[in-house]
Amino acid sequence: MLPSMVSLAALICAILAGCTGSGTPGGPASSSHVFGPPGSAGNPLVLSCDARFGPSLWFRPRPGDLVIGPLDLAGGKAVATMTPAKYGYSSDGHGGRFYKMGLALARGATATVTIAPPARGHVVMDIGSLSGVTSATYHSCTHQAVGFAQGFAFTHRPFRGCVPLDVTIGNRSPVHHVTLSLFAGTCMTDPAAGTTASR
Repeated sequence: MLPSMVSLAALICAILAGCTGSGTPGGPASSSHVFGPPGSAGNPLVLSCDARFGPSLWFRPRPGDLVIGPLDLAGGKAVATMTPAKYGYSSDGHGGRFYKMGLALARGATATVTIAPPARGHVVMDIGSLSGVTSATYHSCTHQAVGFAQGFAFTHRPFRGCVPLDVTIGNRSPVHHVTLSLFAGTCMTDPAAGTTASR
């Protein structure tokens, strides 16, 4: 293999599978049975410590953050009562809208975030330069908390809503079912349908 092709293969491996020089393994987040493309619910995108945006200077959770164990979505609660215009957004794909929301992870932690079925197709995660992600596993560094540059995008109207997320900490049960309200006010879960709505 030519040197340039070796470099390209290593880069693709680092981005899509998280198999970097840090020794963080690639592969699925919680199962040995992988199905679907990288970033799908059956094959979460794996982000190693080396994929971090940088040391997390804002890991100390604030009242407006959405915190699940060692995972912190910056402003994840406060955004419920904001407007898209006030929060800020950018275009995403063909007619979509992206909202940046950094994710911090405590030192040595691992967490998998998956968009639950009711919102799939309407909401995706954009992580760094990768878009259209449904599920991602984040690995922090062993020596420091880290932040990842990412956010959520609505692929079409409406550009707000209650987004159900399944979060697993350390690739172990239980799965935490949480709802991220993106400009939708208070969200309530419909236990019969497993969907969410704003009120």
